[in-house]
Amino acid sequence: MNTSWLKNARHLLAVGLMMCAATHAAHAQNLEDIVSRHVQALGGADKLRAVKTLHIDAGTKVLLFMNINIRTLIADAQGVWSSVVINGDEKMRMIVTRQGGVTIESDEGKQKRTVMDAREAKGTFDDADLSGPFVDTQKKGISLKLLGEKKLPRVGSAYVIEVQRDAERTPSRYYIRTDNFLLARTEAKTFSTEDKAWKDEWTDYDDYRTVSGIPLAHKMTTDDGELTVNSYKVNAPIESKIFEY
Repeated sequence: MNTSWLKNARHLLAVGLMMCAATHAAHAQNLEDIVSRHVQALGGADKLRAVKTLHIDAGTKVLLFMNINIRTLIADAQGVWSSVVINGDEKMRMIVTRQGGVTIESDEGKQKRTVMDAREAKGTFDDADLSGPFVDTQKKGISLKLLGEKKLPRVGSAYVIEVQRDAERTPSRYYIRTDNFLLARTEAKTFSTEDKAWKDEWTDYDDYRTVSGIPLAHKMTTDDGELTVNSYKVNAPIESKIFEY
């Protein structure tokens, strides 16, 4: 199976890190100011802390005959569950918790179960932090560094913030638009269990719509293609048993 769709499922986890609302404030001057304006644009730190679960239903199409649907459930500090369905048949399931992760591939009635490399599992779990790296930053052991500004296609200038979650992991980069403080892009290195190597990944976020009072991106463009989010559910129930593996 083409595991690029596992990568696309992982890109959806970044939704927890880009719950952004538009605000037409003046340019921020420093890292503290940018982070403060960004968090305020989201509705404030307390609002972000209150997001405990997220349901995401997304899809994409390959050529004219292959419809791919990705359903992802995130329970903050508990786990991530994701299912990839191609033309109505579930082809892969991913389960990640703080203890580790597995992928289960299905093909012609047979299942292949693969234990995820600890680095990939930890990275996936960390990226599912629904309040994001700009809330309770020190408590989470995250360090931030402002790298300056950069012009991006279509969206214009963006602040570039380096986010270091783990000393063993290369820092990620978050591009926050200077005009409205929406997250425009993320860049990161993620470990691939299949390739046994670190891989460069990027995601562009667009088509923001308000869901439960929170603007969320409904279009994500990645190095593997374009994902369209069909629906979000914020703080809908998730049964703990789905994280059992």
